[in-house]
Amino acid sequence: MHYLKIAGKEAPATFSAGALKELTENYGGMENLTKKMKVAAEGEMMDMFFEVAECLIRHGVAYVNLFCPDIIPDPEKYHCKEGKFMPLTYEQIYYGTSAVEFTDMAGAVMQIINGDQEKEIETKEIKKKESEG
Repeated sequence: MHYLKIAGKEAPATFSAGALKELTENYGGMENLTKKMKVAAEGEMMDMFFEVAECLIRHGVAYVNLFCPDIIPDPEKYHCKEGKFMPLTYEQIYYGTSAVEFTDMAGAVMQIINGDQEKEIETKEIKKKESEG
């Protein structure tokens, strides 16, 4: 799991298949998103990073809350409420990211996307019993 630091606290973030689906629907594919980010005016590019961060955080929070219920987040370190991680809205990310932090956040977003796309999946061959042929 990756974490993005927003407003002094961390939020889990992941580039899941669901996040890929959402971003593909919103931007016409990941290749289009990357192209748009490269040619967009600075303000528009920043908006895209905030939108992508919001999506990655929403999926990271859902994953941790669904599949890691034994993890109780520390409210001093994480965005959480009543023992559960909380997703952040676009507005919270927008206002909670300083100009200095934006560069780090944007770099982390790209690392999450690129890193999660390159994950290797371990497969295992199951041998048939001799009687099964």
